[in-house]
Amino acid sequence: TNENHIIVGGINLWESTDGGVTWSLSGSSGGDFSNYSYMHVDHHAAEFNPINNIAYVGNDGGIYKYFNLLNDWIDISDGLEISQFYKIGLSKINDYTLVVGAQDNGTERLTGTTWDAIRGSDGMECIIDQYDDDIIYSTSQYGGLRKSYNGGNNWQNIEPVSYDGAWVTPWKIHPIYNDLIVAGYNEVYKSNDGGATWDSISYGVSNGQSIRTIALAPSDPNYIYVGTYSLLKVTKDGGASWTNIKPGLPNY
Repeated sequence: TNENHIIVGGINLWESTDGGVTWSLSGSSGGDFSNYSYMHVDHHAAEFNPINNIAYVGNDGGIYKYFNLLNDWIDISDGLEISQFYKIGLSKINDYTLVVGAQDNGTERLTGTTWDAIRGSDGMECIIDQYDDDIIYSTSQYGGLRKSYNGGNNWQNIEPVSYDGAWVTPWKIHPIYNDLIVAGYNEVYKSNDGGATWDSISYGVSNGQSIRTIALAPSDPNYIYVGTYSLLKVTKDGGASWTNIKPGLPNY
């Protein structure tokens, strides 16, 4: 009903009431919708209902509806099973305990039938200690590795390097030795004390590429495999030497 009223989505939501001459942030960032509550970022769709002129937006957090009476955007996503999970970590102790890394929606934990958000950012690889469900490891984008000793209530930063990994940075805990962690950034890092300290066990192993995947041999912790988009390498001596075993495999 008003051609000068425009809503545009980017990372934040923007609004113009003068045909785009001036813009103000809307939703979670304030702007003309000033009496706002939390609104998720990364907007992908915006529509005015042609019947009643109510505004709706879709973003990485779900669907929001603008209520004129409240002068606010309201999350109406409850009940929609639309979360995108990058990784899932299962408890080895309890069947109904797990953690998941959700795209742009942090890390969540399921205990029985109850879901709890335990960390923000983009949730990536997450692992529950095989001997203690209260010890949880979680990563965010580019390798922001954290550790919790109390089920996700508090977190410690244990990343070996900052923002040096792939979008989904690979890392593994050895299936027998629960304090042995191997993480792949641009180099391979190894911890023997649950992430308290790290040592680089490679030099130029990825040829400057981000490591995309890691595998540990359950039978021998000295056997570690790492892969990039073009390389597949293995060490049989805990990182002292690496061999490229990609030759012979098909390219894609």
